[in-house]
Amino acid sequence: TLKGRLGGNMNKILCCLTLMVAGPLFAKQTIELLTLVDKIGPYLNDGQEPKIKGLMIDLLDQVEKDLGIKFKYTRVPYGRAKLMIKNGKYMGFFPQSFNEKRDKISVFPKGREGEVSNVKFILNSKDYLYAHKSWSKSFTNAEIMSHVGDVIILRGSNSKNILEKVNKDLKTFDVSTFEQGLRMLNAGRKQLGFFPELATKHTLKRNPHLGENIRSFKEPLLDRKYYLHFSPAFAGENSKLVESIWKAIAVHRDRIYGEGVDKYID
Repeated sequence: TLKGRLGGNMNKILCCLTLMVAGPLFAKQTIELLTLVDKIGPYLNDGQEPKIKGLMIDLLDQVEKDLGIKFKYTRVPYGRAKLMIKNGKYMGFFPQSFNEKRDKISVFPKGREGEVSNVKFILNSKDYLYAHKSWSKSFTNAEIMSHVGDVIILRGSNSKNILEKVNKDLKTFDVSTFEQGLRMLNAGRKQLGFFPELATKHTLKRNPHLGENIRSFKEPLLDRKYYLHFSPAFAGENSKLVESIWKAIAVHRDRIYGEGVDKYID
């Protein structure tokens, strides 16, 4: 509604004004953030590459500019990150989904009066199962666990781990780019593909012919919201800074993700 849009715009304006005031207060502060060595679609590049980049880094670059702070990144395997978080040996970590167990040892963003909590998510991830239009089965995504066969995934992504949790009998077929995978699926050389929504949508926008014979199932197989969260020690000593970081993410995320995704999709 018009009222809703005006309210949303007013919240963004207020956030921007708050950030303009907050910036000088945090100038020159360095915050060490843990993140993963894994490649996460267009959001984070492979940890073997010398320079860290991706949509999440673009977003945090903007947060740095707004607040006059500096992020220092350390990339670690997920197992080591979990141990460091459990022991409180970190300032902040991204990306990680929320659950009650994690909430007891880390500080996640919470909804505040006048704010919509979901605008603070650093990353929204929906992974859909796509099929060639000749696919005759009408199962829901929950019933994919009964399927045995090949599923196209992007090499280096976390898709294989996700699919194995759903059905250990699924066989994956790795491709090097989304375009390659969609081309195979569109031509009927494979019947199923498992791709993240954002990357797939933008690849098909650039190459609409690749989606002529493809359909997606109605519900995402994985729908999670990922956060930047902080250690209790850091958040306790820097509560205003932490809130300002989350607010800056809220202000800029949709624009940066919308405008920049093509840079990171092969």
